[in-house]
Amino acid sequence: MSSELSWLDDDFNGYGPVQLDNQEIPQENLILKTPPEIPAPEKFTLKKAFDVDTQIVVERLKKAIWPIKGEEFFDKAMPDLYTPFWIVTTLILVIFVVSMMENQDVSVIIKSSSLIYMVSAGVPAALYFLISQSGYCEFYKLLSFYGYSFIHFVIAGLMSVYANWIFRVLVWTLAGGLSLFFLYKNLKDLVIGSVPNQKFIALGIVVAGHISVIITTNLFFL
Repeated sequence: MSSELSWLDDDFNGYGPVQLDNQEIPQENLILKTPPEIPAPEKFTLKKAFDVDTQIVVERLKKAIWPIKGEEFFDKAMPDLYTPFWIVTTLILVIFVVSMMENQDVSVIIKSSSLIYMVSAGVPAALYFLISQSGYCEFYKLLSFYGYSFIHFVIAGLMSVYANWIFRVLVWTLAGGLSLFFLYKNLKDLVIGSVPNQKFIALGIVVAGHISVIITTNLFFL
């Protein structure tokens, strides 16, 4: 019998030791890597809202002036209130200077500041109250968007030095249209996602604020 199986020894002689399936195979040590930490959203503070890099301000002003491009406005950074505040304040000063060139009425600065500061804060407050009934929104973000939208009125005010009433109406109408488009582009998802049945109320609030600024400024201040 052994002589009959001797050919097996000859065939497997060159293969060396054979490892059986039931033998344990040494395993390499597994190293568990800690997942990367996800940074928490930056908490809003007034100090941070008024501490913004100049380059960021320039980029946001470009996006606000020409809102046709489909770019993310804040680009995942925290909204600022520094630039919106100075845009609104600059608009008041521009209206006052242009008005003084014609009417010499010092009271214009008091009247215009009362109107524009009230609208620039009142409209975002109304939107916040409306949206927060059904969804979540950040009031300072609405303030920032609305303040940036006034940059078009600053340009219209500077162009109002040319004392032609028809020209002023056209310039301010164009400014109002661009400003509304800027707000529509940046707030439509928030409004439609939070209060889809009240989107026209939100639109009416924004349009009413813009119309009040345009009409009052051109009829009583300039």
